[in-house]
Amino acid sequence: MSRRGKPEAITGEVNDRMVEGIDTTFDTIFSEIANSLETPSSMADGDIVYWDDGVLKRLAINTTATRYLGVTSSLPAWQQINLANGVTGVLPVVNGGSSGGSVGDWTTTVTKATDEDVTNSITLQNDDELLLVVTANSLWYLQLLIAYSGTTAAEDFLWNISISAGTMTGTIHSKGLSATNAIQALDEAIVAATAAPFDRSWGTEASQGMRIGYIDIFLKFTSAATFNFQFAQRVAGVATVARCEAGSLLRAKQLIV
Repeated sequence: MSRRGKPEAITGEVNDRMVEGIDTTFDTIFSEIANSLETPSSMADGDIVYWDDGVLKRLAINTTATRYLGVTSSLPAWQQINLANGVTGVLPVVNGGSSGGSVGDWTTTVTKATDEDVTNSITLQNDDELLLVVTANSLWYLQLLIAYSGTTAAEDFLWNISISAGTMTGTIHSKGLSATNAIQALDEAIVAATAAPFDRSWGTEASQGMRIGYIDIFLKFTSAATFNFQFAQRVAGVATVARCEAGSLLRAKQLIV
């Protein structure tokens, strides 16, 4: 007997009829929805039904992994993920961004793809590839690994760093070779300047080909700007060149955004 005194068999029969009634109601609702669709026969697993101006419509499932459900003209639509629009936050370093990660992770790395020459000129020019866009008040640790060469047996690879706007403050440490293969080491302070205090030159020797120089930099920038590695000849020569070679590397870690 139930608590109200009804036989258990009768109670069970009533419950079964209630469930059957609910099932019938849902069947009717879904049937009406399907019949009101523009193309009810095309419905498939995963499709989404939405309301548009008095009509139920079907949005077919999109199986592409890089799609999300967005809105176009006030209606739902599958859209491709666009990092420039509709995404907030900063990607982790491991995903190509600049957030998180360990001290050893680099915010950006640029490997020079092609050789670049300066011929018959002592005017420093910006390297076409070894550059970095920085924001105002950002703090950076940068490394430059320069593969270079020249056709004069002298210290004929002249270089410096510069920025396109504002000033930078920090330190710079570099090591390179003289024309006689002696180590040339330099430590300098950069204070509210647009370039390092002194243009530096490394030794070149045509018969020895490519040499390697190393530059370690710690800088804070006052303005949004482009940081550039620059180079030229120390002594101009019509038939001679200073070359920054493919494979040279700029890598940088942003410490304060």
